[in-house]
Amino acid sequence: MGMEIDDRRERLNLAESQYEASSTIYGSSDPVEILNALVNFGGKAFAKAYLGLLDPETQILNIIATRDEDGLHATQETRRLSEYPAYETLSAVEVLSIEDVNSDPFLTVQERAMMQARGYGSMLVIPLVVAQRLIGLIEFNDPDPLEVSTHRVRAMRNLGDQIAVVFENQALLRSTAATLDEVQALYDINRAMLGAIDPRDMLRVLRDFLAQDAIVIFHASVEREQDTKSERVVLRHVSRPLAEEEVEIPLRGRVGRRIFLKPPEMPTCCLSSRQMHPRRIRRWTRCSRPKRRAVR
Repeated sequence: MGMEIDDRRERLNLAESQYEASSTIYGSSDPVEILNALVNFGGKAFAKAYLGLLDPETQILNIIATRDEDGLHATQETRRLSEYPAYETLSAVEVLSIEDVNSDPFLTVQERAMMQARGYGSMLVIPLVVAQRLIGLIEFNDPDPLEVSTHRVRAMRNLGDQIAVVFENQALLRSTAATLDEVQALYDINRAMLGAIDPRDMLRVLRDFLAQDAIVIFHASVEREQDTKSERVVLRHVSRPLAEEEVEIPLRGRVGRRIFLKPPEMPTCCLSSRQMHPRRIRRWTRCSRPKRRAVR
C-alpha cells in the first residue's frame, strides 16, 4: 500500500514538472531555454547536455545549446551523426539509454571504444523526430554510470516530441517568410514592368529590382531587313546610375547563335531576350557589372 502511494505521488510530481517544462518549451524560441527546461525536468544528474539540429543533406549535427561546467549557454559546434551509437535507427527508437557504457550488452565493440575514449560512463539520447524524420537530438552524458527511472525517460521522450514540433514550426515559418518575400518581389517587378511606357522605363525597372550593382545596362534590338532578309544588331540605349542616353550604334555579331563580336569597350555579363512577334524584333538587354572591365 505504501509503495503504491509513493508511486502515485511520484507520478503526480512528474506530471506537474512535465507541465511546467512543456509551458517553457512551447513559449520559447531560445534553444538555451528549451534545453534548460529539459535539464531541470530530468537531466540535472548528468554532467553535460547538448541540443543539436540535423542537416539532412550532410548528416551533420549542429549543436546550438550546451550545458557543461560553464553552465547553460548557446554554442556553434558540429558533430557527425555517425558518432552516435545506433545512429541509423535513431528516428525509430523512443530513447537511447545507456546506463553503463562498460557493461551495456547492446553496444558494439567500436561503439563502446568510441564512448570510452570520450570519457562517457553513461549516456541518454532523446531523438527529435517529426513524421518519422529525424531533425535533431538531445544528448545527456556523464563520466559515471547513471540510472534514470522509466517514467521519467518516457516523459522526457514526450518533451522531446514537443521540442521537435517547436523547431519544425520555426523552420516552416522561416520558409514561409522567404516564399512570401519572393512572391512580393515578383509582384512588384511585374507591376513595375506593366507600368513601363518605353525602353528607358524598362531599364529603370531592371536597375531598381534586378541589377542594382550594374555599372552600365545596354539595350540593343535585333532587326530584320525586309529586302535582304538579313539581321542587324543596333544599340539603342545606355543606362548608367546617374545618366541615361539614347543612341543608335550598329553592332557586329551572329544573332542566331548569340555570338557577338563585341568591341572591347563594351564588356557584358548577362543577357535576357524577348520576342516581339508583330515586328519580329528580338530585344536584348545587357548588364555590365563591376567585376568586368569598365566602359571607356
